[in-house]
Amino acid sequence: MPTAGEAGGVPSTTEAYYSFDWANVHFICLDSFGSDRSEGGAMWRWAKLDLSSTTQDWIIAFWHHAPYSKGSRDSDVEVPMTEMRKNFLPLLEDYGVSLVLGGHSHSYERTGLIQGHYGSSESFDPQTHGIDLGDGRPEGDGAYTIVSPTPAAGSVYAVAGSSGQTSNGGNLDHPAMIVSERELGSLLLDAAGSRLKVTFLDDAGAELDSFTFMDPSAGSTFCDAPIDGQGCVATLRPQGLPSLSSGLPFRVQADGLRTQSLGLLLYSFNAQSRPGPFHGRLCLGSGTRRTPPQNSGGSVPCTGQFTVDFERLWQDPNHAGLIPGTTVHCQYWYRDAVAQGSTLTEGLSFTVQL
Repeated sequence: MPTAGEAGGVPSTTEAYYSFDWANVHFICLDSFGSDRSEGGAMWRWAKLDLSSTTQDWIIAFWHHAPYSKGSRDSDVEVPMTEMRKNFLPLLEDYGVSLVLGGHSHSYERTGLIQGHYGSSESFDPQTHGIDLGDGRPEGDGAYTIVSPTPAAGSVYAVAGSSGQTSNGGNLDHPAMIVSERELGSLLLDAAGSRLKVTFLDDAGAELDSFTFMDPSAGSTFCDAPIDGQGCVATLRPQGLPSLSSGLPFRVQADGLRTQSLGLLLYSFNAQSRPGPFHGRLCLGSGTRRTPPQNSGGSVPCTGQFTVDFERLWQDPNHAGLIPGTTVHCQYWYRDAVAQGSTLTEGLSFTVQL
């Protein structure tokens, strides 16, 4: 383990707890077993120094005994769980830790964006402790939007204890949890500039849960990079409801774009994200020129945000396939004028409604 800060972070001089950097994420590993768990103890003092020293966009903390759980382990009664919750969560929240991962309880549980709850489960109050208790999905209640490091940003707490086995016991009814599953699975963390996505995959690879953090202040150094491959990946998000009869606009927006680039928001009907035929709108960066593609909505400047208004496109004869029940798959393709190859965002899909 990196005891001397050789992978990023402040040296801990012990393998029991340590930190490291990966891309624009700072990971801090704490020890809930044999180390002093008290506020002001050696591990607590090191953690405070480490958290105050990092300049990474995202901070993720992890240790064994999850601070919240009602699975095979009960966080109301087990001392390591209660002490880590009481003594360390205020410190982590003060320094803008977005995600806290734990195990010990052989289940998958996770909260919404919460803050300030350090007592027993029965003392959890959504009005007092909830920052954003939605599902955290861009296509659902919306991503968890934070500005870090900010003490009031809140954190999501996940129990990822079912990668090796599940165990009976417990009612999976902790009031802070918005998802609780007794299913085998693992967490996938995907950080790209201003976006941090967390996905729970079961042992067959199916997605059982996902949530996304968006931090408008994160990723700026990556998005200013002159060439591709520096970590700037556009993020797609929907705006409004895809209803033909609502009379309200529906748009797909790409965020996190570099101005010195060219790109295309692609969309296809009832097909996978990559296969065509594609339609799209071209985004031209400063000093670049490119012929707009066939059936496109024209070209616009790259300004860091890029939208396609499907309400207007529904009137276009080229998009007669947009009828109720049609699934539309979107991706944003972008490339710097001086770079070889291109980058595609993750896909975003929506189904046209009446």
